[in-house]
Amino acid sequence: MPRISSSSDHGPLRWLAFTATLVGAVFITSCDTITTTVVFVAEVEVSPDVSVVATGGEIQLTAKPMTGAGEELAGAPVTWTSSAEAVATVDASGRVQGISEGAVVIYAQSGEAVDSARITVGEPPSIVLSRGSLAIEALQRGDPVTRTVDIGNGGLLPLEGLSARVTYDGTSGWLTASLNGTTAPTTLVVRANPSGLSPGIHRATVLIEAPLALNSPTPVAVSFEVVRPPEIDLDRGSVGLNAANPSENVGVVNGTPGVLNGLSASVSYFGAGGWLSASLNRGTAPASLSLTATHPGLPAGTYSATVTVRSSMEGVEAVTLPVTVTLPNLALTRPDRPDADARSSSRIVVSWRDRSNNESSFEIQRGTLGSNWQLITTVGSSTETFTDNGLDSDRTYAYRIRACHPWACSTWSKTTWAKTHD
Repeated sequence: MPRISSSSDHGPLRWLAFTATLVGAVFITSCDTITTTVVFVAEVEVSPDVSVVATGGEIQLTAKPMTGAGEELAGAPVTWTSSAEAVATVDASGRVQGISEGAVVIYAQSGEAVDSARITVGEPPSIVLSRGSLAIEALQRGDPVTRTVDIGNGGLLPLEGLSARVTYDGTSGWLTASLNGTTAPTTLVVRANPSGLSPGIHRATVLIEAPLALNSPTPVAVSFEVVRPPEIDLDRGSVGLNAANPSENVGVVNGTPGVLNGLSASVSYFGAGGWLSASLNRGTAPASLSLTATHPGLPAGTYSATVTVRSSMEGVEAVTLPVTVTLPNLALTRPDRPDADARSSSRIVVSWRDRSNNESSFEIQRGTLGSNWQLITTVGSSTETFTDNGLDSDRTYAYRIRACHPWACSTWSKTTWAKTHD
């Protein structure tokens, strides 16, 4: 560092200090000692670095000289130049004026540091959407729903560098947005997923952005209504069938407002199967589910199955109905001691002894002298008498009885006769 020695001619030492700012350096000196500190301009930052200006229009650029430590050097001189003054000019303050359509690079230099901005001169592009809002509806637990929006250019210069991002008003994460291309014309694809969302309306905004578009970002408002799906409700939680009650009807209704259709029913067994049929009288709720047990020759005992009622509608959960059947021993003992007693000219009382313990009914047939048998009535279990009225006078009638349950009957009893009075 240079040093200036003092002498008596200088008189008493007086310290003076001044600062001079040059391109690339700052000097601090005194009369006694000259100390020089050099602070270089390490970089220049121009903003905005990409822009568009109309022919005859203007745009202001700024340049910020900085040290290597990132500190701004206020007051450091900046020189502005244009790569094509026939397209755009720039003055000493960084103001750019569009002259003719085209592209130009504007340079800012401070010391040895240089930065630039790319300027396009002409009518700026603008984002044009086929629609500015989307109303989407989906069933809770249903499949995602996709919608599209066409994107065009409302200006003369190309609309490039397009991008899309999503902001939410409330619950987030249910919407994705993508572009088929980054240059217009292109298509925005949005996909709303109801998974995990509660019923109600959820809102978000898709922002379409492009560096040179005057109306960037342009919003697409999205409302997503998640609807509670129909629910299959049954009017009972289980069904038990047996010989005395081999059939049941179960009501099927919609547990929510709206339409529930596409209904079907299927049977699955735990162990031995083939004993249950399940059918719906219609495919739209309210409906009736008919359950009927048959005896496929299984040993006596209790058997279990599950009837599943489902809908072809999206998002509707199937429901299950446990069903059991108690199958009796198929062996039935026929009634014995049949007897017919004429009580008048038109009435005969028929009686017998019940020898089975698993019947659900008795069938009684009547004939004439043992032929032309016809079933005239069925009476309940444990019954041992029947009165036959409205008969012809002075006529002989034959009777026979058997014990039955829904899956089998005993053999017929012996035949008994009686003749009505004159």
